Amino acid sequence: MTQATEAGLAPGIHEERRRRNRERSAKWRKAHPEKAREKARKASAKWRAEHHEEALAGDVAYRSAHPDRVKASNAASYVAHREERRAYAKAYRIEHLDKCRESQATYRAANLDKIRAYQAAYSKRDTSVLRNREKVKRHNALKRQTRDIDPELVLTPRQWARILSLSRGRCYWCRRKMKKPTRDHVIPLSKGGLHTASNIVAACLSCNCRKRDRIITLL
Repeated sequence: MTQATEAGLAPGIHEERRRRNRERSAKWRKAHPEKAREKARKASAKWRAEHHEEALAGDVAYRSAHPDRVKASNAASYVAHREERRAYAKAYRIEHLDKCRESQATYRAANLDKIRAYQAAYSKRDTSVLRNREKVKRHNALKRQTRDIDPELVLTPRQWARILSLSRGRCYWCRRKMKKPTRDHVIPLSKGGLHTASNIVAACLSCNCRKRDRIITLL
């Protein structure tokens, strides 16, 4: 066989070798998926360490060219590793508390209008937010009151049962039959009222909601 013939066969031989190598690699990766992924991660980490600037530029270019794909990938990754991410975020915040607070304050100062607009739109979209906000306010006020007064004066289940018994199932304000009695503070907690038996009456849900944090005097 002449040198020209050997030279003509060489590309075909090399291509055949490459094909067999690819098949062997694919077969090995299929048989050892964990080892294959670990090997790929190590190779990727090594390349990124050696070509840091190039890797960053490539990441930026990819995110700019495929924003929807990146967003979907991040969402899927978060769902798959939610607990791990939450644990990492919690540990990071504890370790870098001052840094996180400074970052949040800086972002809030720079985007205050944006944050307020989002909160207003969210409140309009989900009315339960406002209801929950009122519940939180009442709960916090109740905690402060029960913390600041004598524990023996705080309303007990037995006292509440006594109040219900004396009400005979009628609202303290409208005197109508109650389907679902609620605890109502005559002097609201926000106005300095106490969570004691002498300041609590049984009221229907409608009257309790209408009264809110006002002080009403019965003549």
